[in-house]
Amino acid sequence: MGIVALAGCRPRATKPPYARGSAPSVAELVAATRPRISALQVPSAKVRFNRSIAGNLMMIAQAPTRFTGQVHVAGKELMSLAFHERGYTLRNVSDRGDLPVGFYTGTQTRCAIEPLIGSALAPDEFVQVVLGGIPEFPSAQRNPVEIVEQLWDGEHQVEVLRLRNGSYLREIGFTWFANSWWPTRAAQWRGAGDPARLMWSLEHEDLHTVGGAVLPKRTKISRPGATDRDTVTISYRKQVPNPPLPDASAGATEADTGDEGWDDDGWGDDEGEWEGEEGEESREDASPTPAKPTTPTPRPAAAVPALFVLTGDDLPSRGDLCARV
Repeated sequence: MGIVALAGCRPRATKPPYARGSAPSVAELVAATRPRISALQVPSAKVRFNRSIAGNLMMIAQAPTRFTGQVHVAGKELMSLAFHERGYTLRNVSDRGDLPVGFYTGTQTRCAIEPLIGSALAPDEFVQVVLGGIPEFPSAQRNPVEIVEQLWDGEHQVEVLRLRNGSYLREIGFTWFANSWWPTRAAQWRGAGDPARLMWSLEHEDLHTVGGAVLPKRTKISRPGATDRDTVTISYRKQVPNPPLPDASAGATEADTGDEGWDDDGWGDDEGEWEGEEGEESREDASPTPAKPTTPTPRPAAAVPALFVLTGDDLPSRGDLCARV
């Protein structure tokens, strides 16, 4: 069991970038799986589903669970998704797929992510991936994490860490870049059998430094499909790490206008088309007097910035997408 190699000629095996007996600690590697930026704006990217369908993507992701993004072709919106800690809104404008045209909204977000990017990751998992990290083990797992193995893979030039948490087995590959370890490969299996069932795999390819942060130029997310593997590839044309956004941990006290997050070139470089088509693309004193006790005033919930909430406009309302599955 191991991370699937990329197609093509195998690279020549190399020695590890550390002296014998000086391998990175497990704690160092595990810490490296977490994103080192809090938010990412992508004004322009290409998203491809397997080898056939491609579109343009722009998005903003903010830890831990906020996201807004749109797939479009030649400036024409096909699908938009926004989610936050309380739920999601989704606009499906295209009639090309199985999902009816309409506006969807609900509180369970996982199933709403799949129509946009083809992978049913949980909201926090998806944001972690977009920010250059690796998803954590499912939160339902209460078992201690077991260290299965750590070794240097000279063929793929990565430090490999294998971990087990209950019925989940995970393998992560780390690349030494810019004097630090970065997660560039990962896969997760489930089950005690041999072989266990592959749940997903991902690759962060071609690391580079932008805006003082290290980010991949491409990210691939794969999972078992009906016949082989379904793979989504996001190729970033422009990345803006840590753009100015409201603090997601504290919440906003007022809704924002919702349009300060994009920059003007988010719509300007549409080159791609769908394959085979052309032309589209304070609590008060609890008892001020003995005669008239007062009731504590509940503190209003922090508003979610409008940037992470979509509107249906003239689209038909379809309710909760996740109630359909």
